[in-house]
Amino acid sequence: MRAGEESLGSGQAAVVIIEAVRPAMLPCTLDPCYMQTGVGWRGRCSAGGEVTWDRFFAPGGPDDGLAPGRMGA
Repeated sequence: MRAGEESLGSGQAAVVIIEAVRPAMLPCTLDPCYMQTGVGWRGRCSAGGEVTWDRFFAPGGPDDGLAPGRMGA
């Protein structure tokens, strides 16, 4: 988030999106990977130059019955 704030404050970015992930394994190969948790933060710079962060929940998150890899999905 600090790096995102620097990019927003300097004008290099208009929006920064950060998503939380968890370590996992690919089903077919057991190779390590990261899976989205469904939680993220959207950062924007206000007209006054202050960076604000809004939390969001993406469809298919851990609390959603449609999340990949969940039993019964």
